[in-house]
Amino acid sequence: MKDFQRGWYMQLMLLCAVSQRPGYIASTERLWELAGAHRRDFWDLHKSAVMACFKTRTIDGTEWIYNERLLHTIEHQHRKLSKSLELHNTHKNVSVSKVSLKPSLEEVKNYCKERNNQINADEWYSHYEANGWRVGRVAMKDWKAAVRTWEARNYGADRKHYQAQPEQPSEEPTKPDLYEPADPECEDCAGIGYTGKSGELVPCHCTGTVAKRSD
Repeated sequence: MKDFQRGWYMQLMLLCAVSQRPGYIASTERLWELAGAHRRDFWDLHKSAVMACFKTRTIDGTEWIYNERLLHTIEHQHRKLSKSLELHNTHKNVSVSKVSLKPSLEEVKNYCKERNNQINADEWYSHYEANGWRVGRVAMKDWKAAVRTWEARNYGADRKHYQAQPEQPSEEPTKPDLYEPADPECEDCAGIGYTGKSGELVPCHCTGTVAKRSD
């Protein structure tokens, strides 16, 4: 292929690459001008070597020329770009989804108020804001479930509203009267005169017949 023919070939390849239908240019009577030939007769005389590098295809009633290797490269790059955009959009949607899992402080306050659980919403929010919205080592998936967990375990109860139930004093079990003093060497009661669990004390056999309770 001579230099001027190589120039025509490169010009047509460039036009195929940047055309509105990537990889194709319409095969018209003005193709010699598009290739950069100065005269039509000169183009007709030497075009065979150039056009041997192209194939033709009819699309929507129009004949187009294309270079098979160039078209393959364009289609490959297009698929690669489409896949990259798809992955980018997928990651973007995942990121948006993760962000949407993070509630606002107002939402937490309203949810705690709705459940009347007395959790200090500010303390709850600050805790998960500080640890990157994770439950243990796993990213939080349901913030309402995390609130309910605090509620069940009584974490972060608002002390302005929550009052712990005072511990009830344990009742001293009533000790029945003994008819006789306990045997200090008794193995069953160890000399205290009573057997049984706390609250269910009964006189030991070493004290004689089980006595009535004292009035």
